[in-house]
Amino acid sequence: MFYYSKVSCNVSIFIHIKRVANFQLVKFSMSGGLATVSHWLVMALMIKTGTPAFTATGVGAFVGSIVNYFLQRNLTFQSKTPHRIALLRYAFVCLQTWITNLLFFYLLHHIALLNTVYSQVLTTITVSLLSYFLYKRVVFYDH
Repeated sequence: MFYYSKVSCNVSIFIHIKRVANFQLVKFSMSGGLATVSHWLVMALMIKTGTPAFTATGVGAFVGSIVNYFLQRNLTFQSKTPHRIALLRYAFVCLQTWITNLLFFYLLHHIALLNTVYSQVLTTITVSLLSYFLYKRVVFYDH
């Protein structure tokens, strides 16, 4: 009997952790989606007013990264890490994922010779999973 209840307790803990992780992944995806929309919206508005596309996407990406930081911090991970610490970690992780995005895309597109769409889809999935892990374990990790 004791063994059964211990196993039952462990299973219910596992199910709870799985639910929380799944819900957190949904919030992570929604936050990232909203950040992407804000990037594209700023970019579109700037291009509409005559700003060169390269400049517009740079500003849009910066705005999107700010939106993403606050959504991930407050909605997805509900972190209590002080901004002065989390923002530095976030900037470092953004740099890492940006470089990973470029390298992974280059490998898939130029070395493996996959087309642009497949290369970017696989790159986006990879970088998103890496971002989730780094946000959870580095940026918004409350010790």
